[in-house]
Amino acid sequence: MRTRSLLAAVAVLLAAAPAAAQQRPDMNVISADRAAIEQAARDYEAAWAKGDATAIAVMYSKDALSIGGTGMDNGREDIRQNFAENFAGAWKGSTIKIRREPVEFVRPDVAIGYGAYTVKRGSETIADGKYLSVWVKENGKWHIRANQAIVPARQEAGTR
Repeated sequence: MRTRSLLAAVAVLLAAAPAAAQQRPDMNVISADRAAIEQAARDYEAAWAKGDATAIAVMYSKDALSIGGTGMDNGREDIRQNFAENFAGAWKGSTIKIRREPVEFVRPDVAIGYGAYTVKRGSETIADGKYLSVWVKENGKWHIRANQAIVPARQEAGTR
Protein backbone atom coordinates (compact mmCIF):
# COMPACT_ATOMS: atom_id res chain seq x y z
CA MET A 1 0.00 0.00 0.00
CA ARG A 2 2.78 2.39 0.93
CA THR A 3 4.56 1.55 -2.36
CA ARG A 4 1.43 2.42 -4.37
CA SER A 5 1.12 5.73 -2.55
CA LEU A 6 4.75 6.53 -3.21
CA LEU A 7 4.42 5.58 -6.88
CA ALA A 8 1.27 7.69 -7.18
CA ALA A 9 3.05 10.69 -5.63
CA VAL A 10 6.03 10.28 -7.99
CA ALA A 11 3.66 10.01 -10.98
CA VAL A 12 1.90 13.27 -9.95
CA LEU A 13 5.25 15.06 -9.55
CA LEU A 14 6.50 13.83 -12.93
CA ALA A 15 3.26 14.88 -14.62
CA ALA A 16 3.52 18.33 -13.05
CA ALA A 17 7.21 18.79 -13.94
CA PRO A 18 6.65 19.88 -17.57
CA ALA A 19 4.11 22.51 -16.45
CA ALA A 20 6.50 23.83 -13.79
CA ALA A 21 9.36 23.90 -16.30
CA GLN A 22 7.24 26.00 -18.66
CA GLN A 23 6.53 28.54 -15.93
CA ARG A 24 10.18 28.92 -14.89
CA PRO A 25 12.27 30.54 -17.65
CA ASP A 26 15.44 28.76 -18.76
CA MET A 27 18.33 30.70 -17.23
CA ASN A 28 20.45 30.28 -20.41
CA VAL A 29 17.68 31.91 -22.43
CA ILE A 30 17.32 34.68 -19.85
CA SER A 31 21.07 35.30 -19.99
CA ALA A 32 21.00 35.63 -23.80
CA ASP A 33 17.90 37.85 -23.64
CA ARG A 34 19.46 40.03 -20.97
CA ALA A 35 22.55 40.43 -23.15
CA ALA A 36 20.35 41.37 -26.14
CA ILE A 37 18.59 44.07 -24.12
CA GLU A 38 21.92 45.37 -22.81
CA GLN A 39 23.18 45.59 -26.40
CA ALA A 40 20.02 47.45 -27.42
CA ALA A 41 20.73 50.03 -24.69
CA ARG A 42 24.26 50.54 -26.06
CA ASP A 43 22.82 50.84 -29.58
CA TYR A 44 20.38 53.47 -28.25
CA GLU A 45 23.28 55.53 -26.86
CA ALA A 46 25.18 55.22 -30.18
CA ALA A 47 22.12 56.21 -32.25
CA TRP A 48 21.53 59.20 -29.96
CA ALA A 49 25.13 60.37 -30.39
CA LYS A 50 24.58 60.29 -34.18
CA GLY A 51 21.23 62.08 -33.89
CA ASP A 52 19.64 59.11 -35.67
CA ALA A 53 15.92 59.29 -34.86
CA THR A 54 15.06 56.38 -37.17
CA ALA A 55 17.57 54.02 -35.53
CA ILE A 56 16.12 54.85 -32.12
CA ALA A 57 12.51 54.54 -33.30
CA VAL A 58 12.97 51.00 -34.65
CA MET A 59 14.05 49.95 -31.15
CA TYR A 60 10.44 50.58 -30.09
CA SER A 61 7.52 48.29 -30.93
CA LYS A 62 5.11 49.59 -33.58
CA ASP A 63 2.50 50.40 -30.93
CA ALA A 64 4.89 51.70 -28.26
CA LEU A 65 4.11 54.44 -25.78
CA SER A 66 6.84 56.86 -24.74
CA ILE A 67 6.33 59.50 -22.06
CA GLY A 68 8.99 62.03 -21.19
CA GLY A 69 9.88 65.65 -20.73
CA THR A 70 8.96 66.43 -24.33
CA GLY A 71 5.50 64.89 -24.18
CA MET A 72 3.77 61.61 -24.94
CA ASP A 73 4.26 59.70 -28.17
CA ASN A 74 2.00 56.89 -29.39
CA GLY A 75 3.58 54.54 -31.87
CA ARG A 76 6.93 54.21 -33.55
CA GLU A 77 6.33 57.00 -36.09
CA ASP A 78 5.42 59.56 -33.39
CA ILE A 79 8.53 58.52 -31.46
CA ARG A 80 10.69 58.92 -34.58
CA GLN A 81 9.22 62.32 -35.32
CA ASN A 82 9.73 63.54 -31.74
CA PHE A 83 13.36 62.41 -31.74
CA ALA A 84 13.97 63.98 -35.17
CA GLU A 85 12.59 67.32 -33.98
CA ASN A 86 14.61 67.22 -30.77
CA PHE A 87 17.83 66.14 -32.51
CA ALA A 88 17.39 69.16 -34.81
CA GLY A 89 16.64 71.43 -31.83
CA ALA A 90 17.07 71.05 -28.09
CA TRP A 91 19.14 67.83 -28.22
CA LYS A 92 21.30 68.79 -31.22
CA GLY A 93 24.86 67.60 -30.67
CA SER A 94 24.01 65.83 -27.40
CA THR A 95 24.85 62.41 -26.05
CA ILE A 96 23.04 60.18 -23.58
CA LYS A 97 24.53 57.94 -20.93
CA ILE A 98 22.19 55.25 -19.63
CA ARG A 99 22.93 53.70 -16.25
CA ARG A 100 20.94 50.48 -16.13
CA GLU A 101 19.93 48.09 -13.42
CA PRO A 102 19.62 44.47 -14.56
CA VAL A 103 16.34 43.85 -16.34
CA GLU A 104 13.75 41.74 -14.57
CA PHE A 105 11.81 39.17 -16.59
CA VAL A 106 8.07 39.10 -15.98
CA ARG A 107 7.65 36.37 -18.61
CA PRO A 108 10.11 34.93 -21.11
CA ASP A 109 8.92 37.55 -23.63
CA VAL A 110 8.41 40.54 -21.29
CA ALA A 111 11.06 42.34 -19.24
CA ILE A 112 11.18 45.50 -17.16
CA GLY A 113 14.20 47.75 -17.12
CA TYR A 114 14.92 50.82 -15.06
CA GLY A 115 17.78 53.09 -14.18
CA ALA A 116 19.00 56.62 -14.73
CA TYR A 117 20.15 58.70 -17.67
CA THR A 118 22.11 61.86 -18.31
CA VAL A 119 21.93 63.90 -21.52
CA LYS A 120 24.95 66.14 -22.16
CA ARG A 121 26.08 68.57 -24.79
CA GLY A 122 29.81 68.74 -24.30
CA SER A 123 30.33 69.08 -20.55
CA GLU A 124 26.91 70.69 -19.97
CA THR A 125 24.18 68.45 -18.52
CA ILE A 126 20.92 69.30 -20.27
CA ALA A 127 18.77 66.52 -18.77
CA ASP A 128 19.23 64.13 -15.90
CA GLY A 129 16.62 61.72 -14.62
CA LYS A 130 15.30 58.21 -14.20
CA TYR A 131 13.44 55.88 -16.52
CA LEU A 132 11.27 52.78 -16.52
CA SER A 133 10.94 50.64 -19.66
CA VAL A 134 8.85 47.63 -20.58
CA TRP A 135 10.52 45.40 -23.17
CA VAL A 136 8.71 42.83 -25.32
CA LYS A 137 10.17 40.13 -27.50
CA GLU A 138 8.51 40.19 -30.93
CA ASN A 139 9.60 37.87 -33.74
CA GLY A 140 12.76 36.98 -31.82
CA LYS A 141 13.85 40.60 -31.24
CA TRP A 142 13.49 42.78 -28.15
CA HIS A 143 11.66 46.11 -28.49
CA ILE A 144 10.67 48.83 -26.04
CA ARG A 145 6.87 48.64 -25.63
CA ALA A 146 6.61 51.45 -23.08
CA ASN A 147 9.09 53.94 -21.75
CA GLN A 148 8.69 56.64 -19.13
CA ALA A 149 11.48 59.11 -18.58
CA ILE A 150 11.22 61.04 -15.35
CA VAL A 151 13.03 64.31 -14.87
CA PRO A 152 12.96 65.03 -11.14
CA ALA A 153 12.37 68.58 -10.01
CA ARG A 154 15.59 70.27 -8.99
CA GLN A 155 15.81 70.80 -5.26
CA GLU A 156 17.80 73.27 -3.26
CA ALA A 157 20.47 71.93 -0.96
CA GLY A 158 19.10 70.82 2.40
CA THR A 159 15.50 70.29 1.24
CA ARG A 160 13.65 67.04 0.67
